[in-house]
Amino acid sequence: MPGAIAGEGDEEGYVFTIKATPEQIQEYYQLELGKLGWKPFAQGDEESSMFIFTNETSETLAVNIVTKGDEALVLLVK
Repeated sequence: MPGAIAGEGDEEGYVFTIKATPEQIQEYYQLELGKLGWKPFAQGDEESSMFIFTNETSETLAVNIVTKGDEALVLLVK
């Protein structure tokens, strides 16, 4: 995601920090993943900030957001 401060990952997941709201992060991934054929599958409640996307081959991608102050930790797990 543009604006990421720091990040690391492997073939199964990626984690990064960013100055953004959970809403901005969700909007970004809905737009960008939608362009790649991913569709929203499930969403957590307002407190959990977790979103799951699926594609045409039934793969899933979870986007978990943990906020602390004006920063968010974003964990992507495939």
